Amino acid sequence: MSSRKVVGAALAGAAIGALAVKTALARRPCTKPEVLELTSYLLEHLGRDVTAYLAGVEPPVVEGWTTGSAEPEPLAVDRLRFACDTIRPIVDVYDGETAQAWLFGMNEWLDDEAPAFVLRSGDRPEAWEPVVEAAQAFAEL
Repeated sequence: MSSRKVVGAALAGAAIGALAVKTALARRPCTKPEVLELTSYLLEHLGRDVTAYLAGVEPPVVEGWTTGSAEPEPLAVDRLRFACDTIRPIVDVYDGETAQAWLFGMNEWLDDEAPAFVLRSGDRPEAWEPVVEAAQAFAEL
């Protein structure tokens, strides 16, 4: 086997391993401090309505998470995690306003779907991972 094939196989294996780890992490139980941290970060950079949209809930539900009077469903927690992973590189390089504009724009990496729609409508890590990768690519431009 050529060294190029060995390196390619190793990289593919690493990518699959990273996705498996991310999948396992996404399905782990969420603590109240983690919910508060995720929600607070999204609220700070995207606002209540966008945070609620990404999580797949109505805006008043998000307020319950920040006060501790309500706990998100596991699917909403997964969406919050991936939403944070998605916007963090954009916020780090640009700002929350740019991240929000990027989330709602058509994206050729996602078959011309808006990243926000993919995050909201997806129900598993495999659906959200391309959004995170597209955000990282955007932030590296």
